[in-house]
Amino acid sequence: LIVSTAALFITYNKLNDAHDQIASLNLDKQKFAGVVSKLEFDNAGLKNMADMAESKEWATIRMAGQPFSPQSKMNVYWNKKDKSVLINYAAMDLPATDTQHEYQLWAMVDGKPVSLGVFGKTDSAANEALRKMQTIQNAQAFAVTVEPIGGSVNPTMEKLTVMGGV
Repeated sequence: LIVSTAALFITYNKLNDAHDQIASLNLDKQKFAGVVSKLEFDNAGLKNMADMAESKEWATIRMAGQPFSPQSKMNVYWNKKDKSVLINYAAMDLPATDTQHEYQLWAMVDGKPVSLGVFGKTDSAANEALRKMQTIQNAQAFAVTVEPIGGSVNPTMEKLTVMGGV
């Protein structure tokens, strides 16, 4: 009986060790899957950027950080033929927003801002490398501001994050 109890105790300890190893391996597997997903996302963004750079239809607007966030950067792609506008999440470096704010893309048309839609760095479309925004017939510049959820009628200029001319 004593030998059986000792054997059961040893077996129980080995089983617990095996469970701990399995949990550790699952955690490592999840981390690895996250890294692979991020690399695939970055690769898709780079491929899309390369394809657009080679196309004569697409203009790449590189937007640089403004005083509100000088280290920020972002690219907007504007199709000269069909007037569509795309933003590239993989090439975006914007600061995180709080839960009451999101980003709003603006086109400057004849000196007046025109909203092209709102987006967030963590919204569901952020899992895609590119996101289509509203179309615009002509623009002299593009800009991004931080606005309340749902966007604003006019840009909050003190929260101008990035801007770039066409």
